[in-house]
Amino acid sequence: MAPVARLAGRGERTARLSAAVEAVRAAPRPRIVRGDLIDELPALAAAAPPEATLVVFHSAVLNYLPPARREEFARLVRSLLDGRPGGGHWISNEHHSVLPWITAPEQHSGRPEDGRLTLALDGRPVALTGPHGESLHRLPKAAAQRG
Repeated sequence: MAPVARLAGRGERTARLSAAVEAVRAAPRPRIVRGDLIDELPALAAAAPPEATLVVFHSAVLNYLPPARREEFARLVRSLLDGRPGGGHWISNEHHSVLPWITAPEQHSGRPEDGRLTLALDGRPVALTGPHGESLHRLPKAAAQRG
């Protein structure tokens, strides 16, 4: 694996990325599938071993879809997880406005310049995150249960 390129003026991000690369260097290479997330997800989920816990994770990607496709994606994820014998989990890390069914955390200012993302587990907000992984602010359990 090639060394991580320096991100101009972003020493901390470069260091985090380098540490992440080192942490997974010995792990098997991930399978990368090119295609539409809604079209490809059912086959990818079906390929997971039936005894495995299926986890669907995405970060800052749904804002590139129109609202109707976001809703379609959410229905698809829910149906895939509900249909698995062992169930699974949906972890989303998106701006709260992208997933309107997730209640915006009170700690989120709502201002566009805030830029933080809402980390949600199975539709419940659990933390606010920096857009590049530079911060994580856990939400009180009461806030996570309201989502």
